[in-house]
Amino acid sequence: ALDARRPMRRRPRAAERSPRGMSAPTRVSGERFIAWANAAQVAMMPSVTMFCEAMAEQRKYAHDFSKDAKLSTQARTELVFGRLNVSRAESMQMGDREEEEAVSGAERWHFTVLLFNIFFGSVLLMWLQASFLEHGFSVLGDEAKWKVCVSVALSAAIALARGCQAARRLGSRGFTMCGLIVLFVAWAGAKVHFAYACPNHVWNLSTFNCASRGGLA
Repeated sequence: ALDARRPMRRRPRAAERSPRGMSAPTRVSGERFIAWANAAQVAMMPSVTMFCEAMAEQRKYAHDFSKDAKLSTQARTELVFGRLNVSRAESMQMGDREEEEAVSGAERWHFTVLLFNIFFGSVLLMWLQASFLEHGFSVLGDEAKWKVCVSVALSAAIALARGCQAARRLGSRGFTMCGLIVLFVAWAGAKVHFAYACPNHVWNLSTFNCASRGGLA
């Protein structure tokens, strides 16, 4: 009978097991590095996050030691001469496809969450700071204005750098979300610029022009 108090452990994949005849410890999987990257992202440690992402990308491609290297080489030869189709030849290679697909799925989820965190946690806050500069321009001191401008600039640089990096990993879905991030960054930049350029310090997006005093009333 199963003991409900003992947790069920999944069977390790080929990439997590040691090669035949070796007593080395089990291999840390790419999924584990993605989990650490998620934890580092929550803890606001970007350097650790990027390190774990790079390690997961490397651990994605692993050898499956349960496969025969001779058959793998023979499959590549038969593929060249047209005696074997591509899908069958790929399944006979030494690479662990199960590990690759598992890490790829974990990476997609990680970078999707990262893009949402960038947009809702950084870009929208940057947009609110730019709006605050617009509407409080006449009562803010020079030091406060420069602090807001520097904060907006740093937030924009970080959002664009991390957003583009995540978008490259996600493909079309990531570039769609990255385009929304770029749009709001440009909008916030326009707010900061026209806060100094417009007489009333407010820029209207619908007219692409400075807002009149009557429109602010």
